[in-house]
Amino acid sequence: MPFGLKNAGATYQRAMLKLNQTKCTFGARSGKLLGFVVSEKGFEIDPDKKHNPGVWDEEYQKTFDNINAISLDKPLILCLAVFGNSMGCVLGQHDESGRKERAIYYLSKKFTECETRYLSIEKLC
Repeated sequence: MPFGLKNAGATYQRAMLKLNQTKCTFGARSGKLLGFVVSEKGFEIDPDKKHNPGVWDEEYQKTFDNINAISLDKPLILCLAVFGNSMGCVLGQHDESGRKERAIYYLSKKFTECETRYLSIEKLC
């Protein structure tokens, strides 16, 4: 185990038993992101969302521009920061030069009083 942690395996197992399996996806060929379905075919509008084809506002345009900026040829980068009472994450990708990371989407959450008492590994998961 890294850093000489002897109980990391047990901590991992404990965290894995508490994850909501309906919300976890590993090795997926497609997924939903910002109201779109992302797959090997490209981007399609999520059929579960109630998109009104006649209304295209600034929010949809901003989301579309962010989605359009994602290159399927390059891996996505997830930066996650977890604190005692909140967490934040940024989904990013390297630019065309491969030297700079470009933010695509940002998400933050303030933990409820109960969530602040979770173990650090549980907050991370």
